[in-house]
Amino acid sequence: MIVRIAPAGDDGLLVELPSGISASELHEAARFGRGLPGVTSCTTGYSSLLLSFSASIDRNAVAGAFANFVPLPGKATTASVIHHLALSIHPGDAPDLEELLWKSGTTRAQFVATLAELQLTARFLGFRAGFAYLDGIPSGWEMPRRAATRSRVPAGSFAIAGTTAAFYPVESPGGWNLIGRTDAPLWEPGAEQPNRIAIGDVVMLEPTEERLSPAVSAKPRAANPKEGPFAEIIRAGSYTAIVPKRELTHILSGGTPGGPFHIAAAEAANLAAGNAAEATILECAQVGPAMRIIEDALLAWSGAEVMIRFNGTEVPVTSRFAAAAGDVLEVGRMKNGFRGYLAVAGGYANDAWPELTANTLDRGALLSRGNDRRDANPRWRPVPQVTSDEVTVVAGPHQVSDALLEWIASRDWKVTPNSNRVAVRFHCGDSSSFAIPGELRSCGMTFGTVQLHPSGEIVAMGPDHPVTGGYLQVMTVIAADRWKLGQLAPGDSIRWKVRREERGIVADF
Repeated sequence: MIVRIAPAGDDGLLVELPSGISASELHEAARFGRGLPGVTSCTTGYSSLLLSFSASIDRNAVAGAFANFVPLPGKATTASVIHHLALSIHPGDAPDLEELLWKSGTTRAQFVATLAELQLTARFLGFRAGFAYLDGIPSGWEMPRRAATRSRVPAGSFAIAGTTAAFYPVESPGGWNLIGRTDAPLWEPGAEQPNRIAIGDVVMLEPTEERLSPAVSAKPRAANPKEGPFAEIIRAGSYTAIVPKRELTHILSGGTPGGPFHIAAAEAANLAAGNAAEATILECAQVGPAMRIIEDALLAWSGAEVMIRFNGTEVPVTSRFAAAAGDVLEVGRMKNGFRGYLAVAGGYANDAWPELTANTLDRGALLSRGNDRRDANPRWRPVPQVTSDEVTVVAGPHQVSDALLEWIASRDWKVTPNSNRVAVRFHCGDSSSFAIPGELRSCGMTFGTVQLHPSGEIVAMGPDHPVTGGYLQVMTVIAADRWKLGQLAPGDSIRWKVRREERGIVADF
């Protein structure tokens, strides 16, 4: 087999395997990748692996080790679980089924009989938490993605796109063809393993013409703070969220790793408050929140410059400060940056496994302290300058022409208003003559992955990114510059500084 290994930034590699690789070989390769020294995560794509590792690891050594991997011929993967799921094919649950029957020349009776005999295997997870891509639909059932995305697909919907099937684990937008729905809960934040279907699992279907009741998922585990609420939100600001640390193990469930957008600023605020660097923190964008303090608290701020108002009086804040019960604290508009971080001694309590790792706050929300350690001698450390008009990227992992990279690097790219923690979106106002593919086989993504869409829009992944994606990954932001993405406000412009000295490796194995 031929494998292509290409850099994904300065702390990752995309291992592209042959497109015809079996699911069992793919899963064996993923286990091998996770076991390599220094590898911190391995994201499985349709026929690829995205390996991330610490900056101290020799990337060439990692690539060399993988190039020598030989999957055992014919080795079968034993499914960890076989799921028997009831599936309603009532017209109300399967709005696209008649189209499939017509295109495939299949009668409804033939479809039901075949459906009951299928064994679908979870090849990989992505798109959103708990969304498993299933191999095994019969030849002739292939259907392209729909031209228009539905704004609401019910949880449990069974769908087909191309040669792949999947269940929507939660209600969400979607562009796949809906041919059924299960009543089984597929995503349960309160469970030890929140995703019902894991990589390698087998799904067997039990079709019925009867409509099924909507699935009822278990409630998320409640936060368990040691102390009661210390503050109440009066005004949420433009965007305020409780953000736990970046958790790479979420990738195994198809969930985003999350974490702060500007990791160094979040760590600095936590350390100043006496917390561990990765304690859960409040991330504020553009205009911060207003809160009523219920119990005395030590707080700290880092990131964009801001004016904080205590009981109507403006107080410039550079690091940590105390707030007393009864105080009204108002965090103003960010300057010299777009995001800042407000830490409290003890950290913030947060649900253990929400669907998204950042929980946005509304008026009336109560903030409770978490269980983080308290440092008797809080530390303070500087963070990088918040604003920057240049972001350094490594070309790839997908190979594109030098002419396309030059076109990207020679233009100013402006941040669009629909940017968020999932991705920062850019446009340059110029149209290109380059042919950009509209859909590729899904492969792993990380914080800093940069896609180029057919429209000419550039999309740079933020901390709440989907773990896989099917657009051209033209470049990847280096680890030291990812914080800059979070400090860009809509309307800001940047230039991409493209490093092209690192090219892909092709090896036989």
